[in-house]
Amino acid sequence: MKQSIYLVIIQIISIIVGVFTTFFVAAKLPANLYALLGFQAIISSILVSFSNTGLETLGLRNFLSWKESNKFKIINIITTQAIFLRLLIATLIGFILMFYAYFISKYKLDGNYLNFLFLFVLSGIFTAVNDSYMLLLKAHNKFLIAITSSYFVNIFGKFIALLVFIKYGLEQYLYFVIILPLFLTIYLHRLKIHIISWRYMLSKKILFYTLKQSKHFALSSYISFLLSQLDQLLVSLFLPIETMGVFTLIKRIQEMFRTFISNFFDPLLQKTVQFKRDLKETELYLNKILNWGKIALLLFSIGLGVYLLEGSFIIDTIGLSHYPFLFENILYMLISFIFFLLFKIQYYLIATYVKPSSFVKFTVFSSLASISAFVLFVLLLPHSLICGYFILANLLILTLTYYYVKIYGGLVNMIKISNY
Repeated sequence: MKQSIYLVIIQIISIIVGVFTTFFVAAKLPANLYALLGFQAIISSILVSFSNTGLETLGLRNFLSWKESNKFKIINIITTQAIFLRLLIATLIGFILMFYAYFISKYKLDGNYLNFLFLFVLSGIFTAVNDSYMLLLKAHNKFLIAITSSYFVNIFGKFIALLVFIKYGLEQYLYFVIILPLFLTIYLHRLKIHIISWRYMLSKKILFYTLKQSKHFALSSYISFLLSQLDQLLVSLFLPIETMGVFTLIKRIQEMFRTFISNFFDPLLQKTVQFKRDLKETELYLNKILNWGKIALLLFSIGLGVYLLEGSFIIDTIGLSHYPFLFENILYMLISFIFFLLFKIQYYLIATYVKPSSFVKFTVFSSLASISAFVLFVLLLPHSLICGYFILANLLILTLTYYYVKIYGGLVNMIKISNY
């Protein structure tokens, strides 16, 4: 709990800086230029998702339990393989993404900004490696170290980037944003939290064994891309560049909320791995977390009411009125978070405790629900309502999540029968 409180304080500072820099830059740029940051987000998300071997998730499920059993060698093996394979696979995918960068430059940006799009790919490779480091830290329940490491770089980085934008303009700002992940990679590596032994990469037998154990988690990561990022990729390819700009801004705001919520609840939920064999203690602990979920839902509902009353005024005041239908689309996104809060805790526990093959099925159904909602809105409704699909998608995922919990006989029983 103490760790989560510290994370909330750090995140409040980060959100203040992030919101200010995001809105300041957005206010100074037309929607078609702000879309550039959306292309960067797409490239990074592809590299992060498809370079994932599932080894970090295997660690999230087991490191704390293995520590209790003094199984440190397997922890070192998983750590080494996860980081090395992230770098290797992300680099290979990066070459493929060069074609996407060329397409976007030629057909969406009139042949401009190709150099930045290529650099987004290089920057995204470091982002993927950082994701591996962060997940491994969280597997040790070092959420505070993981998040503060990221925020320490990003908070100061965003602030400096804003100064660069004000003084030198968009291009220099983009260069600075591109190199930020490299600074974070160096910082995370120098923490030396993990024991990395490269000899574990020389044994094909060990490598194939661990990848066999994590294959379902890797597949879940690929499918989860469909759930969280496919919408932005499709918007970038098929919808007008101005729509891409608005959608990019909404997704950035959405990510701030999602990260804030996750970084509060995830450390609390990850601790259940440590005493997952003590079901009585687990049940008492889960009830406390569920009560915190109710409080979060109440506070968010109050915030939604404030936005309904003052949202238009806020948008005009910060200079974002030139983004078409921004008020309505932010409203749809905020309403969707009501449903997100209703399934956040259960979703995390399903990801942590159900059989890997069952979790793959769960992510498939969740992704299909999200994609179906997106396609429905794009094909049948005006593009001005595009973010309304968040509401339908989260409602469908909420239904699916509670169905999964029910068939496992409740959260505590789901943990009880877990051997993973």
